[in-house]
Amino acid sequence: MFGHWSDAYTVRRLWGLAWHQNLRKYVSYWGKLFVRTLGIPRGTWLSVQVQVHVAFALSALLHCMGDLMVGKEHFGRSWTFFAVNGLAITFEDTVVVLARRVGLAPAGQPPFVMRVLGYIWVLWWCTWSAPLYQRVLWQEMRVAVDPSLPYSPIRSLILPAFRSIAGL
Repeated sequence: MFGHWSDAYTVRRLWGLAWHQNLRKYVSYWGKLFVRTLGIPRGTWLSVQVQVHVAFALSALLHCMGDLMVGKEHFGRSWTFFAVNGLAITFEDTVVVLARRVGLAPAGQPPFVMRVLGYIWVLWWCTWSAPLYQRVLWQEMRVAVDPSLPYSPIRSLILPAFRSIAGL
């Protein structure tokens, strides 16, 4: 279900190789159908970008259903997270095309130093973007009225830390 985390040196590779692939087959189908319907030539940069954004839009819509589990007033709160991840991939693809044009990025697997920089980028990206998805969950966390244990390290230590990090 999950790939190798060592493959996640770009946001594209994080989502396309390392993260779970449960939805990939389904969202890929709709992305390709959308491209064919619009008459966009296969294999072009535009075709690839349209497919990426259709995939993230469909995934966002599906995850918005999870927003309803937090509360109907939160429907759509996770949309931004998925939209900006599609934009991050477009940004990466643009940087790679430009770097190749000026001879900075060889075709194939990038050198070790470039992968290390990529891991730093992906870590920064996830640190910045994850709160867009998780903030609503942190804001709406509820502690059980009648806890089963008299002391809970999660309730006493972890939840306050998350609230502090999230600025709540």
